[in-house]
Amino acid sequence: MGRKVEILDTLIEMFSSNGINNNFTMKELAEKVNIGKSTIYEYFDTKDELLHQAVCRIVETGIEQVYNSKISEDENFEASFKKELHFLFNLSINSAYLLNLINPDFENIMPMEYKNEMKTQVNQVRDHYNKRFNDIFQRGVIEGVIKGENILTKNLMISSLIVGSIIRMANSAVKLNKQDLNEYVDAVYVTVLRIAN
Repeated sequence: MGRKVEILDTLIEMFSSNGINNNFTMKELAEKVNIGKSTIYEYFDTKDELLHQAVCRIVETGIEQVYNSKISEDENFEASFKKELHFLFNLSINSAYLLNLINPDFENIMPMEYKNEMKTQVNQVRDHYNKRFNDIFQRGVIEGVIKGENILTKNLMISSLIVGSIIRMANSAVKLNKQDLNEYVDAVYVTVLRIAN
């Protein structure tokens, strides 16, 4: 691993404990990497550039995970939906600091020249997930598990349930074990069926 990557990964590790923010000092970061503060400036011209590259690395890693997660054509609605919930909930539990990226306060810490780039990437992931869930729910309509009427209102309620669950899990001090997570996913599925029908 190169020194630049080591610096970025150390900053990302700091984010995982403290959330994504610009409150870190270069001195604090240098101490954690066990290098001199001036060495950081050999790789990054400014603190803003360092922050931007760290956030880009987080976003790219998260996006890679999202895009690599596939839905099998052989799976029915229930299996596809639950698999997607497991993926999202595990991602939120294991990478809670990623939620900072959709928090409106996040824009305040990003340097102006990088805000649009981050917004574009986050919006692309959001669009990807809107399409993905639409495809999953279309599968449910075709299977007759979900009624295809009043879909806009139902989608808003279901989205709120899922996004609220993601945020709650990411911000919870108590992490669900595998069995509890399975039970929670089952409960969300049953609730979604009630909303959808």
